[in-house]
Formats: sequence, structure tokens, C-alpha cells
Amino acid sequence: MNKDGIQLIIQEHREVDQMAERVLNAGIGMKDEKRRFFNQIVHDLSQHAVIEEMILYPLLRERVVGEGGPLAEHSLEEHQEVKNKLNELDNMDIEDPAFNMKFRSLMESLHHHVFEEENKILPALKAKMSPQELSDFYDSWMARKALAPTHPHPAAPNKPPMNTLGGPALKAVDAVRDMGRDFPEKV
Repeated sequence: MNKDGIQLIIQEHREVDQMAERVLNAGIGMKDEKRRFFNQIVHDLSQHAVIEEMILYPLLRERVVGEGGPLAEHSLEEHQEVKNKLNELDNMDIEDPAFNMKFRSLMESLHHHVFEEENKILPALKAKMSPQELSDFYDSWMARKALAPTHPHPAAPNKPPMNTLGGPALKAVDAVRDMGRDFPEKV
């Protein structure tokens, strides 16, 4: 198996898109399915954002001399916007008349961020990494899933070392929150 951390990030972007389609296309009487897929988006997107903040953006700053720092800062600003929107949605009733409109706004912000990431950040970083480094990055990403929170925490630090230190504590709090939630059987 070819383990490529950059491809893993892109794959996770596509998985969120697929689940978002299920949320947006859930018809009347599909409230439970809509909730399950939204819960999975909250879980996966929260982890994805925090792991990017833990390892992707520091690596970008280190490897892409000159524009890596500004690209990372811009991405952190976009992450904050997404976290704020996701947090608001996570605390809404899924049947609230404003939910779909706010969810679409979240997805527009997310698509903008993903477009920039996949067309600027990831190619620039991948060009600076060996196959072994891409594999190591993949392993590091997967290891951090055990430590990353599963809900948005807009007030939490988004840069190392504080985000790395706070992640496990927030993950424990989120594990309790997730006990009462349903998720799709297969995503």
C-alpha cells in the first residue's frame, strides 16, 4: 500500500463532500439519517482541521520557504471561520428552518478553503517531500486521530505547542458528548 499523507488529506476532503450531499439531500422523514451524517461531518471535519493545525501547517512553514508562513496563517483564518460555523450548526436543531442555509454557508467556506489547499498548499508541500516523508506524514496523521477532538472548539489554540497539549483533553470531553450521538454505519 502506498501511504501518502497528502493524498490522505484529499481523500478526507472528498469524504466530507459525500456526506454533505447526504445531509443536503435528506428529504422529509429522513431526519435521523440527516443527523447521523451531520454528526459524522462534525466528527471528521473537527479532527481533520485540528490535525492540519498540529502537523500540516507547521510543516508548510518549515518546508515552503517564503510563502509557507503566509499560506499557513491564511489557512488558520479560514479554519477559524469554518470552526465557528460548524460550532453554531453543532448546537442547532437539525430541523431548524435556518439549518440548511447555514450548512450551505459552511460548505461554501469549506470548498473555498479546500480549493486553495489542494491547488496551492498541498502541491507546494508535496514537491518538498520524499516518498518516505509522505509515508511518515501519513503515519503521523493517523496517529493523531487518537488525540484530536471530534467537535469544533473555536476558542482553543490553533498553533503548536498549545493545540497539541490541549487536544487530548478536548478529545476526552468530546468522547462523552459523542456517546449520545448516532453515526452512519458506513461512510
